Amino acid sequence: MSWKTLRKYPSVIEAQIAQTKLESEEIECFVRDEYLANIMALYTNALGGIRLDVQEADFERATQILQEVDASVEKIVCPQCGSDRVKKNDWSWRLAFLSLFALTVPLPFQKKRRKCDACGESF
Repeated sequence: MSWKTLRKYPSVIEAQIAQTKLESEEIECFVRDEYLANIMALYTNALGGIRLDVQEADFERATQILQEVDASVEKIVCPQCGSDRVKKNDWSWRLAFLSLFALTVPLPFQKKRRKCDACGESF
């Protein structure tokens, strides 16, 4: 049996989700380097990502299945410019830090949820 890398993922969880989808379609696959990434998460980038491997005979079918999954996922677009270069904003650490002093408990305050990298619009 000859194995071929189908895709590389930035996290083990994303690779396992794809693995589960392929296994539900009866395609044999495995996530390479998942244990090393779980033990030493900082080495994930040095490894080139977490690899999802399939048998060469199933490579084309597995590629098609994951492309269908990608197409079915609705992309978030910016309402201002229509770009799909949108990222999720983090928590406002300044307000959490301020609440630590005011209330002695750090409360998480969320900024606007998304920000467009293309035009800078927050929504």
